Amino acid sequence: MVQLASLASECATREEYDAARTSWLEAQAPCDTIYFGPAPEEGPVRPVVTRVDPAYTAACEAKRGRYAEDLARLDAVAVERGGVAIDVEHLSAKERVARPFYGEVVAGLGLRTVGIAVPLLRGRRVASIYFGYTRHSERSLAALRRLSGALPILALGEVAHPQRADDPLGGDLGLSRRERQIAAYASRGLTNREIGAIVGTAPTTVKNQIAAILRKVGAANRTELAWLLSSGGAEPPPSSRH
Repeated sequence: MVQLASLASECATREEYDAARTSWLEAQAPCDTIYFGPAPEEGPVRPVVTRVDPAYTAACEAKRGRYAEDLARLDAVAVERGGVAIDVEHLSAKERVARPFYGEVVAGLGLRTVGIAVPLLRGRRVASIYFGYTRHSERSLAALRRLSGALPILALGEVAHPQRADDPLGGDLGLSRRERQIAAYASRGLTNREIGAIVGTAPTTVKNQIAAILRKVGAANRTELAWLLSSGGAEPPPSSRH
């Protein structure tokens, strides 16, 4: 878990983080394929998929709307059970056969079992992770169940490295790289405790660091800080001070 927690702060780009996180997941929960998709509300979904032909992935993504209800059902099952679930343990064979996602995607990949993990941040889904297995292995599924403790860290990683192109790590503003990193996390709405979990410091230390950053850039609060980061230092609107 310590290694996973450090990935968000050590990786400079979303691409680096995606690669590092995927390697960690493959080591912790061996399977035949992993689909890691950010929550749709974060913008156009750009999933990370392992060991699947990119053309096949693209074809499935093009029909994502057709599978939306099926995926929502899988996510709900996982959330109800603490964030991690195995489809064959909670969905009957009759239900699986009736769903297009199983008849087209799962069958097309030759999978027998699908594991679901849903990282939440303050009750909001930030990603959906699907693990595909071509054979039913209790050892592999037990490893998947143990991922439940890592879900809060995975959720923080998604917020720390958003996919939106219009959400940069932050302009220079005379800040060091670590200060820009903390400023960006604060502007994205993370609490001091959540930021501390990512960068490996105590919440009180983060609080002091943010106060110093606000003074350094001349921002009155986190709202103004977010404005400065996104605008490259332009004067924030007067309403942000209320």
